Formats: sequence, C-alpha cells, structure tokens
Amino acid sequence: MKMFHAKGNICVGMTVLFFLCTLLGGCSGSREHTASDDTDGFEESVELNKHGDSIYRKEFGTYTVLDGWVESETHSTDEQFFYVKDGHDDDVSPDNISINEGTNHYGKDEYMQFKDAIMAQLLAQVGNQNVQVNGSGSYTANEDPMILFEIIEEDKTVTRQYYIVGDYRYCLVHLTNYSGDEEADRVAEIMADGFAWRE
Repeated sequence: MKMFHAKGNICVGMTVLFFLCTLLGGCSGSREHTASDDTDGFEESVELNKHGDSIYRKEFGTYTVLDGWVESETHSTDEQFFYVKDGHDDDVSPDNISINEGTNHYGKDEYMQFKDAIMAQLLAQVGNQNVQVNGSGSYTANEDPMILFEIIEEDKTVTRQYYIVGDYRYCLVHLTNYSGDEEADRVAEIMADGFAWRE
C-alpha cells in the first residue's frame, strides 16, 4: 500500500457509539441470501481461491476474506455484511468485521475533505473517557484512496475503519477487535486493500 499524509493523530474521549455500528449486537436485522438482488441480473457469489480464501462478489464490489472466517448469517443484512472467525458467531463479543457501501458528497480526488468530514463526525460524538484516535491514509492495491481511522479504548478494544473512497461513494470495512488477535487485523486489512468496485 502506498501511503499519503492524513492529519488526525489525537487523544479524545468517547461516551457513545460511533456514527456507524461498532458492535455486532448493535446492528439490527438478519438477512436471507438471494440469488439476485438487482434488476440488472447481477448475482451475488462466493468462490474459493487456491489458498481456501473466500472471494465475495457483492452488488457494490469484490473482496477477499481469509480462510477460517465466515459470513455471519445472524448479523448480516442486505446492506451490511459481517464476518467472524468460524465457530464464533454466537459469542457474546466476537472479533468482527463488517463491510458496506455508502454515498457522500465528495469526488474520489477529494479524499482529504472526506477524511476531515468523518473525523469531525467522530469528534462530535466523544465524551470524557480517554480514547486514542489515529487517522492515516494510503492507496489500495487497485489505486483507490483509503482512509484508516484507528480507535483504541481504555480496555484495549481496537476499532479500525477503512474507508475506500470512490466518486461520491465509499466502501467501509469496519473491524472491532476485542481479543487483540492479530489475525482479525490481517483479515480486515486484506479485505480493504484488495477491495475492487463493481463497475
């Protein structure tokens, strides 16, 4: 990943949830897989690569989830897909990664303004507890700007939000790592770095 400079390494407090879901339990709804979710005939699919990793093709793009991690039928919705380590879907607080698409008011070349807007939203929701928030940026393997926010709470829970920036849209890969397991970090990074928009 090529890096670019993104200001935003600060210590702040947090008393409420981020503007996006950070816990599996905080997201509502379950989903049924359908063969076709779009009128143009697009069909979601998943296939295995030679390493046993799953390549997911969704309405908004394609990404890879490493072997040993599965899509959560319980917590995924039609708009947001959750991944957990195989066998941990029913844990109280499993490490988890979600992915979803959203829209914004920024073109692809306005990624720094987009970063500033997200940082402002995060800062608007903080309180008095010490939480470390770091912001940085890079480019994905497909040369899309990617903004990373890392939030470290007092109990050492780590949240990472990877925003892959497109024209007036973004893809968010959102990791919540309760256990400190480095594998969860690696799965999220690979999902984000290899993400490719559906054209």
